[in-house]
Amino acid sequence: MQRFKNLKLSGYDYDGISPQAFLKNITLKDGLLELPSGMKYSLLVLPEVMEMTPQMLEKIRNLVEAGATILGKPPVRAPGLSGYPGSDEQVKTLVEQLWGQKNETDRKVGKGRVMTGKSPAEVLSAMGINPDFTSDQPIRYIHRTMDNKEIYFVANSDSKSVNAVCTFRVSGMNPEAWDPETGRMDPISVYKDSADCTIIPLSFDPSGSTFIVFKKGKAETAGQIVSIKHNGKELVNFNSAVETAKNPDASNTFTMTAWVRPNMEIALPKETSNGISAMDITGNNVVYPAPGHEVWTDKDAGSGFGAGRNGICVYEHGESYYPAILVHPAPIIGWTHVAVVYQDGTPSLWLNGQLARTGLKSMRTVHGSIGVNHTRAVKSFTGQATGLRQYQEALSGDDIANLAHLQPDTILGLQKPAFDFADREISQNGTYTLRMADGKSRQISATDLPEPLEIKGPWDLRFTPGWGAPEKAVLNNLISWSDHLDKGVKYFSGEATYRKVFSYSPVKMADKLLKPSVYLDLGEVAVMAEVKLNGKDLGILWKSPYQVDITEAVKNGENTLEISVVNLMVNRMIGDEFLPEDSERNENGTLKNWPQWLQDGKPSPAGRFTFTSWRLWKKDSPLQESGLLGPVIIRTNAIIDMK
Repeated sequence: MQRFKNLKLSGYDYDGISPQAFLKNITLKDGLLELPSGMKYSLLVLPEVMEMTPQMLEKIRNLVEAGATILGKPPVRAPGLSGYPGSDEQVKTLVEQLWGQKNETDRKVGKGRVMTGKSPAEVLSAMGINPDFTSDQPIRYIHRTMDNKEIYFVANSDSKSVNAVCTFRVSGMNPEAWDPETGRMDPISVYKDSADCTIIPLSFDPSGSTFIVFKKGKAETAGQIVSIKHNGKELVNFNSAVETAKNPDASNTFTMTAWVRPNMEIALPKETSNGISAMDITGNNVVYPAPGHEVWTDKDAGSGFGAGRNGICVYEHGESYYPAILVHPAPIIGWTHVAVVYQDGTPSLWLNGQLARTGLKSMRTVHGSIGVNHTRAVKSFTGQATGLRQYQEALSGDDIANLAHLQPDTILGLQKPAFDFADREISQNGTYTLRMADGKSRQISATDLPEPLEIKGPWDLRFTPGWGAPEKAVLNNLISWSDHLDKGVKYFSGEATYRKVFSYSPVKMADKLLKPSVYLDLGEVAVMAEVKLNGKDLGILWKSPYQVDITEAVKNGENTLEISVVNLMVNRMIGDEFLPEDSERNENGTLKNWPQWLQDGKPSPAGRFTFTSWRLWKKDSPLQESGLLGPVIIRTNAIIDMK
């Protein structure tokens, strides 16, 4: 009937409906509420309101008597003065018919039920309706039934890679993974099909997504993997119970660590240990502070931290509580190791192995938020982050210094799990033991995977002419155009093409069950790139991870790589502010009248490259990173051929 605040329906989906549409369109069929579109619903949840019209209550009563189940508190009166006082008496009579004279919490009315005092999830579970989708990580989903298929779209809203165990309310069907970017459709071999659900481990790229499509029929048990070990370590075992991960128990004394490379500046508020001063500021959460009052108790808070190019903030989140408990202004340039150490409720910040600041003592029982499940929508981190870990102790300075010297592989290319369950792809050498659903085992030995190959400079760079940059330049190292000494490059906006010739030796797999798959990872790009290798167009990359499969394009010997990158118009507009004015402007930068040279279709007499009716940027506005920032890596994996 309307959107609900803090409606917790983890694993279930729901829709809101206006009172007018409810009265006109909702019907009941086979115990389910139905709309003309064909959408069906098992439960009607009423909004928490004091007032409701008699017409609405009559509609609800009729639906319940016919077999509908509703959940909600009874209203106490009719809205407004229309029909007063008779309308209030009607409401009272209808409330007694539905909830009874004593406002019963579970009451049978006709063929249906009226319930209060429970959550929607509890009611649905009592009705024998299991969650449609659950995951041990915060994965979003949508589910549709179409053409005898069950189609789930599952997405990682985080800017970090995520490995998740997902449970779908589907059984007895054959799952496939459909890639929404490439259109590739692959059967899934690693899953468990039980009586009422299918459990599938999935690996998501940063901001990655996939369609999981269930078709009629089941895969041959000889091709279904139920257990995987890597060098003796179990990666997944469906013969053991698969449970949803429990929230980690790290309170008051713990450590959170990560490698970060932020791409924006954040607000640096005043340190405080109370209030909600950090709730609506411009932040950039590496770790979102879990809502302590929703995950634990009203006296608890979750801790997280944000990173910007101008500093680090540690936040805490509880009931009416969201302060910045540690604020450290400092330039965060390039990859930086961050450790937030809580000792008896007091946080300290370590950057690249060195103590940077000690914050204020928490006013709550505070918990680390890495790996904590909650229902809040979380905005992705702007930049790159990897290596998130949480320890149930306060690490020493020596421990943190050691961690800061161990740069993860993701800094030299996107780190993949040892075994990608959906693609049956191996990214690490070792011995893999696969046990199949038919009881047989396969052992695969991967010994040929090379270390990631970084393509280094010099790079030949050519700019689109007519936009202030030189025709060509040579970069010994990949840098942002905004950091270049040449002002034409510094303020350039448009397209520029990087060209590099590199040598490559193909990998031959000793194990006949393996075939190589080769990827080009561009690292960081601002903001879009088109890739060509040996003249073959490999498409446009527009989001992280900026990587593309080059297995069919790369060759033995010399290879010619071309990467065309486009940025935003911001930097050129800032650069134009150093040139003379070419139009009459008001003090706030708005245009007084259209200049004649523009109306005549001529170039700016001041030599400006851009024109806007409102000046959005100034000389001292910060330039945005632009171009290919890298590192550019070639990574070779291996795909298991199950045929």
